[in-house]
Amino acid sequence: MIRTIVYFTILWVPVILLSPVALIYIILMKLRIGRWMEGLIHRGVSGWARLLFKSSGSTFTVSGLENIPVEKGLCYVSNHQSAVDILVVLATLPETVGFVAKKQLLHYPFLNLWILAIKSVFIDRGNIKKAVRSIENGVESLRRGNSMIIFPEGTRSKSDILGPFKGGSIKLATKAEATIIPLTISGSWHVWEERHSISPADIRFTVHPPITTKGLSPEERKALPDTIAAQIRTALPG
Repeated sequence: MIRTIVYFTILWVPVILLSPVALIYIILMKLRIGRWMEGLIHRGVSGWARLLFKSSGSTFTVSGLENIPVEKGLCYVSNHQSAVDILVVLATLPETVGFVAKKQLLHYPFLNLWILAIKSVFIDRGNIKKAVRSIENGVESLRRGNSMIIFPEGTRSKSDILGPFKGGSIKLATKAEATIIPLTISGSWHVWEERHSISPADIRFTVHPPITTKGLSPEERKALPDTIAAQIRTALPG
């Protein structure tokens, strides 16, 4: 119980108290004069995520970071075990990445500012027209050199079993012709989903070799989800 209280205190207090920083950064980026703050935002968000996992008692094993190319506008594709997977990514990757967030998170005060600050996009899955526009916004963000992450399963597996990829889930990357970096997150579901209280977990984070999407044939694009899923599966137990 104490670990859970400490964890959620560390989760929310910085999000609330430092929300003016996120707002200033969003405004400056809109004015195209905020690039100088990117390093500050990355260090702050990454440090906050690492502190959260330290408070949970969890350990990290990270491999494959050398597979990340130096180019901008990468599209990371990961399995999705837990609500803390975004934190795993923010704590370990050498850059801050945006994600496709469900529209309900837009109504979370303070947190919504930080989701926007890391260049995420909100999606209304119940409205096809709005959902398509959200994907287009994500494509435009990738083309501008901002990296993003997608979870093709569409929902948390709450286990080490990789679920099926949703139809069209890779289009964000292929439309932008972005380089895809498959990721495997293993063990994160033990942090919260297993007991619904914060518990220590052994989290393994694997970065796989990049996949180029530019110039793929229609057949290669069709096979891409299976190719990515096979790479992700190699670093899962069993």
